[in-house]
Amino acid sequence: MIRGFLRTSAIALGAILVASPLVACDDGGSANENTNTNTGTGAYSAVHAIFTAKCTPCHAGSAPEAGSGGAALGASDSAVSFDATQLDAGFAACAGKSKGECALIRIKDGSMPKGGGCDTDPNGADCVTAAEQAIIQQWIDGGMAE
Repeated sequence: MIRGFLRTSAIALGAILVASPLVACDDGGSANENTNTNTGTGAYSAVHAIFTAKCTPCHAGSAPEAGSGGAALGASDSAVSFDATQLDAGFAACAGKSKGECALIRIKDGSMPKGGGCDTDPNGADCVTAAEQAIIQQWIDGGMAE
């Protein structure tokens, strides 16, 4: 009898632990489904902050087609920016890659941000730092989730 109680209790506790990350409370205190539990360093929120800080001068807009090269990576609206990262790069050096992947390729080769002097001085104020590049790389390696 005790063994049955312990087994039932363990199953109930396991169900609670498995279900708990799926429910979150918003500011109003009501429960809602949390579809994005990826809030670590590789989360898009961290990448969006980098794109907003470094890419907005040329790559902002209200639609994925807006901005230089058709990329709205620096859009203040995270959803618009995220959608832009998922589009085909359409750039010869990034054949078969998304705009999000291509952004990192171009950051690493110093061609972005344009006019930032990053091809000659990767430590310039307008350049994406090695730590920021690592955050973008982690997001790409993690499947580029929103």
